[in-house]
Amino acid sequence: MDIKQIITDNLPEGVVITDKSFNAIVKDINKAVGTEYVPKEWLSKKADEWDAEKRELKDKIAQQSDYDSLKSKLETEIAAHKATRDDHAAEKNTAETLSLLTDALKNKNANPKAINLLLKAIDMSKVEKDNSTIKNIDDVLKPVIDQYGDFFGKTETRGVNIGGETKIDNKTTSCDMNSFILAASGKQ
Repeated sequence: MDIKQIITDNLPEGVVITDKSFNAIVKDINKAVGTEYVPKEWLSKKADEWDAEKRELKDKIAQQSDYDSLKSKLETEIAAHKATRDDHAAEKNTAETLSLLTDALKNKNANPKAINLLLKAIDMSKVEKDNSTIKNIDDVLKPVIDQYGDFFGKTETRGVNIGGETKIDNKTTSCDMNSFILAASGKQ
């Protein structure tokens, strides 16, 4: 719609505006409002677009908040997973060390029934492990063997005279001597 028409339609009856008066009015309006006329439909459409952009921005802010929350949860889960993984690695290392110590105790002729007790007597802080071996096994086991020597078998050389011939038996004896008696009697 033309602005001149809008103005003339709203004038009181009998009042007429000349072109010169109209131009002066438009000039005053342009000074007061600006040189660009903005139709109501365009402004309404822009307002709807701005509202849509505002809603989209609010949604993005909400998504960012959700993202931050999920990121925080994920970081917590990752930290918990790393702690669990480290715990499992430590448990595996401890189990491997105990297995190596058990084998070493068996090699030192420890009574099989006393191995768990002997393992508890070992100072684990002094164990130096290198891959799948214990570097200082003798230093680690010496205090245990000294303190609990009765739980370890000993190698003794004994001679038995059977039919005029002396047989020498180098045998590791257990704590109860049953194996030596059987060997001496020939009923092994």
